Amino acid sequence: MTKIVLVTGGNQGIGYEACKKFANLEGYHLILTSRNEERGKEAIEKLIKETKATEITYFKLDVTNDEHVLKCKEFVLEKFGKLDVLVNNAGILNGWGTFENFFKESMESFIQTFDINLYGVIRMLKAFVPIMIEKGYGRVINLSSEFGNIKNLTEWKQGVSAYRLSKYSLNGLVRIVTSQMPENVDVQINNIHPGWCKTRMGTQQAPQEPEVAARTIVWLAEQDENFGTGGFYMDKKPIDW
Repeated sequence: MTKIVLVTGGNQGIGYEACKKFANLEGYHLILTSRNEERGKEAIEKLIKETKATEITYFKLDVTNDEHVLKCKEFVLEKFGKLDVLVNNAGILNGWGTFENFFKESMESFIQTFDINLYGVIRMLKAFVPIMIEKGYGRVINLSSEFGNIKNLTEWKQGVSAYRLSKYSLNGLVRIVTSQMPENVDVQINNIHPGWCKTRMGTQQAPQEPEVAARTIVWLAEQDENFGTGGFYMDKKPIDW
């Protein structure tokens, strides 16, 4: 049976590379979402040319918008009746390069960062995980960051406080959510640290291609029921919180 996979922010960077991998796999149908409809549809045209996929579904989605998320849920249920894999990739990083410290970073930066990096994930989890629980199967992969682990909160002193705090909170979120999941349901929710990748967010100075991070996303999506949930991974290996 075909698995339905939805990727937020799938038009570029790590999200695009994850979409590319799913589009090349047998047994998956991809839903690519993005805030910018033109860029999202351009990404789909490119994927159709570059992969084995003959059809990819598009949905315009802003994860900071409650109505968008609700409409996305309704769309997926009406068209497919389920969602097997959710990749919460959409994210934002303010202040990279300027490295303003906590006292100089604006309140607007904190609000915007949390609305996308944390509350956006919460909205998507609340919309789609209950569907997965009802169907008895699901895989959720959240893009977090090692910048948000406890050690780096104090040892890394170069600003981007809103981003780091949002990822610290996201790491806590996955532990809370998975601790409250019903037993004997094959729904796994895990976080990954993608590493420093050559993306619009990571800049071209980064040492790693985004395709490397996409490998771990797909690896987690394909794990069997014995794998586990509530973990934090990089390069297909567990890492510290």
